[in-house]
Amino acid sequence: MADWDANSTQLTQNIIRLLTSSVWDEANECRFPSACRWHTELMRQLDVDNPDWVGAYRGAPGMKTIEVHVDDLWGMPANEVANAITRFEAILQQVFEDLDVELPRSLIDQPQFTHSDDQLYKVIELCSWAHAEWVRIHPFVNGNGRIARIWANYIAVRYGLPAFVRIRPRPDPLPYGAVGRQAMQGEWQPTVTLFLRMLKEYLANPQ
Repeated sequence: MADWDANSTQLTQNIIRLLTSSVWDEANECRFPSACRWHTELMRQLDVDNPDWVGAYRGAPGMKTIEVHVDDLWGMPANEVANAITRFEAILQQVFEDLDVELPRSLIDQPQFTHSDDQLYKVIELCSWAHAEWVRIHPFVNGNGRIARIWANYIAVRYGLPAFVRIRPRPDPLPYGAVGRQAMQGEWQPTVTLFLRMLKEYLANPQ
C-alpha cells in the first residue's frame, strides 16, 4: 500500500471519492461536516503508521503525548487540541449562521447571482481563517494540510465559489508553504492575500 503521506493513485481516488460522495453534498446542503470522518476516508487503504491515529485527534486516549511539527514549528500541544477544536467549530458555526443569512442557498443558486466584492471577501476570509487555524492546531498526527484545504474548499462551495484550493499535489510550495509557516505562528491574514490570488487564477483558468 502507498504511504499515507505520499502522492499516490490510492490517495487521489480517496480524495475524489470523499469530495464527490460527501463534501460537496455537505457544502451544498449547508451541513456541518466531521473532519474526523474526512480524515478516515482520506486514509482508506493507505499504509499508516498506526491505525488508531486515523480519524482521531491528538490528545485522545493512546495519543496524549504525541506532538507534531513542520520543520522547526510545532503544532498545538496534544493536551490543548480538544479545546482548540471545540473553539474552532464553535466559531465556524457562528460565522456560518451569519453568512447563511447574507448568502442563502436560495440566492446563490439563482443563475444570474454574482457575489459583491464585500461578500466575496467575507467568504475568502473565512476560507483562509479555517485553513490557517487548522494548520496552527495540527490536530491529527498526519494529513492536516489535506484537511485544511478541504475545509477551505468546503466553505468556498457552501457559499457559491468554486473549489479553488488544490488538495494534492499541494499548491505552489513557495507562497503556500510560506503562509503555512505564518499560520502555524498564529498569523492567518497572509492566507487571505494568497487565497484571493489563487481564486483569481483559478477563475482565469478553471481546472
